[in-house]
Amino acid sequence: MWRRITEDGVSATFGLAADDYMASRKEGPVTLRLYTYASHCVLLGRHQNLVTEVNLDVCLREGAEL
Repeated sequence: MWRRITEDGVSATFGLAADDYMASRKEGPVTLRLYTYASHCVLLGRHQNLVTEVNLDVCLREGAEL
């Protein structure tokens, strides 16, 4: 059995927390989660460097969530 979750307009913080929570679950149905963010945001992986990969001045000027 599959489960599909769709959400529009979530914050980046909520979206990542929900992904982390669902990835930590060892039981329950396989889940496909589709969502859009409420605003522009910057998401970096664990091994990415904020200073070398993101233009912070543009992000701040455009109001991107970091």
